[in-house]
This record gives sequence, C-alpha cells and structure tokens, in this order.
Amino acid sequence: MDTPKTLVKIFLPLVILAVGGFGGWQLFKAKQSVQKSRPKFRPPLVETRVLEKVSHPVTLKVMGTVKPERSLSLKPEVSGRVMTLAAAFTPGGRFKKNETLVTLDPADFELVVRKRSALVARARAALALEMGKQEVAREDLAVMEATTGRRISDTSLALRQPQLAQAQADLESARTDLDQARLDLKRTRIRAPFNALVLSRQAELGARVSSSETLAVLVGTDHAWVEAAVPVDRLDRIQFPGPDNSTGSRVMLTTAAGTRREGVVLRLKGEVNPATRTATVIVQVPDPFGLAPGRAPLLMESYVQVSIQARALEDTVVIPRAAYRNGGEVWLFKENRLERRRVTPVLSDADYVYVGQGLEGGELLIVSDLATPVDGMALRREGESQGKGGGQKKQIPPKSGKKE
Repeated sequence: MDTPKTLVKIFLPLVILAVGGFGGWQLFKAKQSVQKSRPKFRPPLVETRVLEKVSHPVTLKVMGTVKPERSLSLKPEVSGRVMTLAAAFTPGGRFKKNETLVTLDPADFELVVRKRSALVARARAALALEMGKQEVAREDLAVMEATTGRRISDTSLALRQPQLAQAQADLESARTDLDQARLDLKRTRIRAPFNALVLSRQAELGARVSSSETLAVLVGTDHAWVEAAVPVDRLDRIQFPGPDNSTGSRVMLTTAAGTRREGVVLRLKGEVNPATRTATVIVQVPDPFGLAPGRAPLLMESYVQVSIQARALEDTVVIPRAAYRNGGEVWLFKENRLERRRVTPVLSDADYVYVGQGLEGGELLIVSDLATPVDGMALRREGESQGKGGGQKKQIPPKSGKKE
C-alpha cells in the first residue's frame, strides 16, 4: 500500500474544511450591521416665470380669403365682328387703364357717321332757309298792319314761329343722332376700364359679338381685398378707419408658401357669417399680383393667415397658453408651495392668454407640469437663471410628514 498517497487523500479534505471554516469565521466577525434610515424627502422641481403687469401688444391671428377689389365681366357696348385682339389679351395678361384690348370692325359705324353728318347738314340748311322766311314774314306782317290799320294780337303763325321751332328741333335731333353714331364708332375700340389683369377670355378673332356676350373677365391690379373671419368678441380690439382720416390696424398676411405681404384694415362687413358665427373684416392689400420688384403675388380665392396688430392691452399679465390649465386655472409658486388659482382672461389666442384681474406683477408662475398637483404641496424651483426674484429658497418639508 502506498502510504503517502493514502495520507494525502485523508488529510487534504480536512485541510480544506479547516481553511473554509476559518475564513467563514473571519467574515462573520467582520460583518457590519445595516442600519435602516428613512429616505430624505425631495419636493418636485418646477420651472417658474416672473409675471409682469404691463402694456402688451396684441396680434389677432385668423384666416382669410383673397378677393379682387375690382372684378368685371367685360362686354361690348355695340355689336360687331372682332377685328383685332391685343397681344396681351390672354389669361394672365396685364393692361393699364384705357389701353385697347379688342377692336371691332368699324366700317358699318363709319358709314352711319357719314349718313348722320349729311342729315345734320340738311337740317342746318333747312334752318337757314327758315331764318330767311322769318325775315320775309316780318316784312309781310308790317305791310299788312300798315294797310289795314289793324294790329294782330297773336303773331306767332304770321311770323312762322312754329316752323322755326321745328327746324331748330330737326337740327338738334340730327346732331344728337350724329353724336350717337360717333359714340358707337368710338365704342368699337374696347379699352381697359382700370389697371387690370385678364383672368379669362372668351372673345376670338373674327367672331361676331353682341352687347350681351362676355369678352373677358378682368380684375384690378391696384389693390385686393382679404376677407378675414374674426370672432365677434375681438372686434373691439381692431382699429377701423374713421372720419378723422385715421388709418386701420396694420396687418401681416402669410400665404401657404410662407411668403408675407403687408396690408391695412379697411372696413367691417355689416353681417355675421351664419355658418361660422364670425364677422368679416376686409383688409386692403396693395399690388396683389406682385408687379413691383420684391413682392410675392397673391392668388385670388386662396387662403392666407391674417395677423392683425390690435390695440394693446393695458395693465395686463400675459401667460403662455400651456400654463393656462383646466379651462381657467394657473399654478403659482408661493413660499415653496403650490397655489392653484382660477382666473378669467380678457383675451386669448393660439399662443398666449391675457389676464387683467387675479394676477399681480412679481408673482411666480409655474410653467412646467406636475404629475399630481395638490394645492399647498411642497415644491422647489430652479435658481436665478429663471429671471428676477428666482433665487433658491430653503425647502420646507410637508406639514403632515408624508410625501405628496
């Protein structure tokens, strides 16, 4: 039997057990007792903003539709065959006032003018003959009165006064007919009644047109209107032109493409839209088609955002829309605690709420959210970076000793 190997097999496990037991004893002796402690309470951290009660400019943002200030269905005043069309007389073409758009064949009208001129000459000659007969009639009347010794009381017939009146009326009628013929001839040249842009054209070269047919649809290029839908309760904030020649509120228009144009409030339509229950404010925009360099065009019937510079709100606090909660409540930071206060705004828009009563300057408005807001709960806020009066204060634990 191999004695050394047998001893190793017997004593090696005993050595391992002894070492393990000694290590366990040392660990047991060095064990630290864990002392339980209550977790330290930390109130929720909020972001605040110092309120200021001052005069605030107000911008009313609504939607509007671009409309032409002037729109005309152009019709001829006389019938005739279209002889010429202006090169720019196409959709999108522009004309200045009194520029010729269409010319009708003037031949028939020129003949009428010549005929009426001859009739005037004939009537003038007839009047001259009648004037000569007037002289003869006066001499005859004088001879008759001298030979008979009798004076005629009514000399109108003897002096041919009705014939003279007839000759004068015939001449005036002939002259009137000539003026009408010349006017009809002038109307064969159809001109732009104002600075205009052609929206559509129906006239074709060589076609015969009558006074009941539309040649084109024109819109004015000097100004356009934007019909803005404004809530009725906001009208008192808008400045309208008055009898003292005061101008209306300034307006900024923004198109769907992001281009911007300036305008001015012109007037108020005297009715409420039955569908939207809003009033229509008309805004005037100069040069709507962007004829001047650097101006973007406005498209008729397009929708634009209308930003009206309304009257400023005096002695008012403005708060972000996100801080106006639960339909009329704001959260204030008061002595490191939450105060929930209900206020009534005098005006509101998509971004801000304007409050005249119920809030004071210098108060701290909570603009961040709280998971479970409870009136009087302890809070802590960010430091001086939040603005005036935003220093960190000593935290006050909850009165009940419970975490809120």
